[in-house]
Amino acid sequence: MSSCQFGSVDLRLLSPPHSHGPQRYSPDWLTEARLLRSDVLYSNGQRPEFGFGGQYHLDQDEARDTASHHVVALVDGKIVGCCRLLELGSTAPTSVLDEVIGTNQLDRGLEILGVNRTQSLEASRLCVAPDYRRYNIARILMATVFVVGTWLTAPIIVAAMGTRDKQDRLVQRIGGASLPATNPVYNEGLADHVRPMYLRSTNPPNTMLAMIDGAKDAFALADHGFPF
Repeated sequence: MSSCQFGSVDLRLLSPPHSHGPQRYSPDWLTEARLLRSDVLYSNGQRPEFGFGGQYHLDQDEARDTASHHVVALVDGKIVGCCRLLELGSTAPTSVLDEVIGTNQLDRGLEILGVNRTQSLEASRLCVAPDYRRYNIARILMATVFVVGTWLTAPIIVAAMGTRDKQDRLVQRIGGASLPATNPVYNEGLADHVRPMYLRSTNPPNTMLAMIDGAKDAFALADHGFPF
């Protein structure tokens, strides 16, 4: 684990949980992050399947969670923001985009970008508790995506971004674009039209550099040889 401080926000980079124990081992921080994700995705009943008794209550996405790196943001010791980062190599579990648009479509989009799965990372479950959105935590988490992507030698970061609440606009403002050869598709579980998107991890916008520098220094990655 590595961590850094952004004012009152403590940011931590956590390695895949399965690297610390049995495949189904779930540390306390992951349980807390899942509860946050479930509450945010439930969105006061807009996505009932994430509520109590629903199919996705507590968002226990075991295969992807245990294979992913995670970034969590804490205020006063409480997780108030999180993001999951999955390497899409040959041994990776099915990604969110695999389920949303299909494996062949994802592979085609990556091919057009000149990469394959071993050179790609999926960012998902970027969630911030509503009471803490004034801390700019979503933008801080997005800055860490560039850092972790470059550190893991993944030049392309893909994501399935919602459109109803304009999450896709957040990614677009920091250099993201639609994944080639794809269109937004409706996902019943998320009750939203999901836009497949990508970022180039080695080409962040200048407006993100200060946050990126803070994250890579505190995550002990400053000597990694970043191009930015």
